[in-house]
Amino acid sequence: MILLSILFITTGIIGLTVSGILLKNYTSNKIMNIYFILFIAILSLKQFGLGLSYFFFQKNTMNWFYENASFSVLVFPLIYLYFKKLSHESPTIEKKDISTHYIFPVLFFLLFLNQVYSPYKIVSPYYEYIEYFISFIFLLWYDYLCFELLLKTIWSQKGNKSNPSQNDLIQHWTKFLFIVTSIAPLKP
Repeated sequence: MILLSILFITTGIIGLTVSGILLKNYTSNKIMNIYFILFIAILSLKQFGLGLSYFFFQKNTMNWFYENASFSVLVFPLIYLYFKKLSHESPTIEKKDISTHYIFPVLFFLLFLNQVYSPYKIVSPYYEYIEYFISFIFLLWYDYLCFELLLKTIWSQKGNKSNPSQNDLIQHWTKFLFIVTSIAPLKP
């Protein structure tokens, strides 16, 4: 268990270091933008927190942190905004998109408030099923949004004729990142 915590802490420190280096130099790289750097930093903080919880806290705290610290509410919108910025579209969330981007975090928050403060709590197995269902739908929705955006902008275009190797690199990179993030909804 100590080796696992050291691995998590080391991974978190390396990720935060990489985030700092990328933040310093991200304007010179077309593939990097602030949303991807935030993505790496958030995942690195999660790894670092997991390592600290394994190393210093009791097993109950470790289980709570690992199972209920859902970063998908932050991470998947960042990936979507990263792809949107990479495709040269406006990376800001417009007024018409507010319901799309905030309905799932609001549902998570309401579910959490119900479990913590309400006298009518949902029975434990049902609560977990509802939480997993909302999380799964959230991840699938952002997976669909990313796929639609990438298909229309990056994967279907022939690219800039002046630098075809860079366009191929961006297409391969976005396909790899999309596949990796598409696997996330399949986890239990």
